Amino acid sequence: MELDVIHVERIEIVKSSLAEFGPYGTAGTINILTRKPSSKTSSQLRLTTSGGAAIQSANLGGSVNQAEAGSPLRWNAQLSAGQTKKMERGETVLSTQLSSMSPHDTTRSDANVQSNSPMISINGSLAWQMGAHNQFDLAPSLVASKIDSLSAEHYLGAVPTGSLVQYEAKTDRTLLSVSLPLKWTLKPDGSHKLTLRYSPTRYWLTDQIQREDLIFAQPNLQWLSTQRATHSVDFLKADYSRDIGEDHEFKAGASFGRNHGRVDLSSWVNDLPDLSLHDLGSNREELSRKSSFFVQDEWSFNKQFAFNVGMSGEQNQVDIHEGSYDSTSRYTLLAPSAHFDWKLEGDSKRHVRISLARTFNAPFVDQLRIRPTINPLASCPINGLCGTNKIEYADIAGNPGLRPESASGVNVTYEQHFGEESLISVDIYSRTLDDVIGTDLQLQSVPWAQVPRYVARPANLGAAWIRGLTLETHLNLREFWKDAPRLAFRSGISLARSWISALPAPDNQMADQRPWSAKLGVKYKMNGLPIEFSADTNWAPAGWIRSSIERRLYNDRRFDLDMQAAWVVSPDMRLRFSVDGLMSARPLSVEELSTTNETVTRVVMKNSYVKLGLRLELKL
Repeated sequence: MELDVIHVERIEIVKSSLAEFGPYGTAGTINILTRKPSSKTSSQLRLTTSGGAAIQSANLGGSVNQAEAGSPLRWNAQLSAGQTKKMERGETVLSTQLSSMSPHDTTRSDANVQSNSPMISINGSLAWQMGAHNQFDLAPSLVASKIDSLSAEHYLGAVPTGSLVQYEAKTDRTLLSVSLPLKWTLKPDGSHKLTLRYSPTRYWLTDQIQREDLIFAQPNLQWLSTQRATHSVDFLKADYSRDIGEDHEFKAGASFGRNHGRVDLSSWVNDLPDLSLHDLGSNREELSRKSSFFVQDEWSFNKQFAFNVGMSGEQNQVDIHEGSYDSTSRYTLLAPSAHFDWKLEGDSKRHVRISLARTFNAPFVDQLRIRPTINPLASCPINGLCGTNKIEYADIAGNPGLRPESASGVNVTYEQHFGEESLISVDIYSRTLDDVIGTDLQLQSVPWAQVPRYVARPANLGAAWIRGLTLETHLNLREFWKDAPRLAFRSGISLARSWISALPAPDNQMADQRPWSAKLGVKYKMNGLPIEFSADTNWAPAGWIRSSIERRLYNDRRFDLDMQAAWVVSPDMRLRFSVDGLMSARPLSVEELSTTNETVTRVVMKNSYVKLGLRLELKL
């Protein structure tokens, strides 16, 4: 879900892995810290609207912070509410060729999706300082959202009897989430700190999909699928830290979590039960239990050398009950990490950092479920199990045997500062991976069909490696030339190569990995006027990526240009204007599917539009 910035205090980006944040993320972690009560009383309001040919949205965000000198109580509250309407249009050309010498059999279709999604989020924090050594924090939150969408696909040209001419699907999805985290912080003296957290969350999800299929020269089919889910998530976490001298700190922690969910499901076709999903039952029960720990030591030897070493671990078990099928996924992770910082010749403006870490990407619960999403273009009969399907109309299902993806990585970074804002950073990295998680597409026996069907599942694709280099610069001209215009530049270029052992060459690289990408940003502040202009561009080349033995994907080239302007009307009022999607090309994607008998190519072209935005920021 998208989180409004009104709720965010800061965002931390760790390009490797720190033990206290857990052994997650092959490329690193992004930590989003929500607002905490501060020592100053303040309030602000943000009104945002944006629109274009394909999207219209309006958002309201506000925050209040209350604190009085000498009072043991501080509190804040944030609210964001908004509504977004989107429209997507695209064209699809599906070509089938039985051999290199045979003609193409081509099918064309157009599709459009309209969605409306209102949302409201309320959260706050109450901090109570009880004496000199104890602090209690309460941080309740509530999120409610709704997504209504209508999608339709229409097939152009002649179709044979019994084939799908058009289908329309209406989706209604609502979510309500309530959380009440509690925290107790004990500081018995100036060097020890103990924090206990208990975080209970409850959420309810309702999802209903109605679909109508128009069949040429046959009666229409009407499908109705519903699910009602209730989840309870509870986490208990303890963290301890101790200062050992002025530049030495030891940290340790442990956590225990439990996630229990029950989902009631139903599926109907023409007002009759969908028998193809009978074996998977009318409800699903999920129970996840996780325990983890970490220890970490941070020590600055002197003004020139510092290190951070640690160990984190996790044990997780997920039990899923689906009708007559039971599955269990267990894994244990152990991840050491080490980071070294060397200030060259004691100069704080020049750093060399070396990071070594073991990291993991654990499967999500929805990647472990057996129950499929049956392709609407290869639907099942009214009164029995499904028949066969084609590779281009594969079903989607989970894989109970999916294992965590693990990686051993090293980062070497050189960073040189030239002032408060200007710097050059070079990062060289290498990752060696095992059990890479990707997508496997195979013809296989499944419980919802009487004959084998093509199914796309998450799968472990074996070993892999990735190597890369990133160069980033932030340059403020006035830090080099005092009389220069108030210009600042941000730029970056990334080079990367990867390889997956289980996939044949060529194009057997990591998903979404481009050989290079580049970005350039500029910011200009006008002299004598409280107006600031900025622009950001991003480039990436086109290319093929093989996601499985049978499937290749083509990603079109990318060029994005976004522009912004900010006007400080007064110390308490600011206006921001934005234009996104300038000069963006119509995105093109190609999927190539191969079997022993045929090659299928699906070309999808989607429309792209410019979006205009306006935001008013007020300090009240």
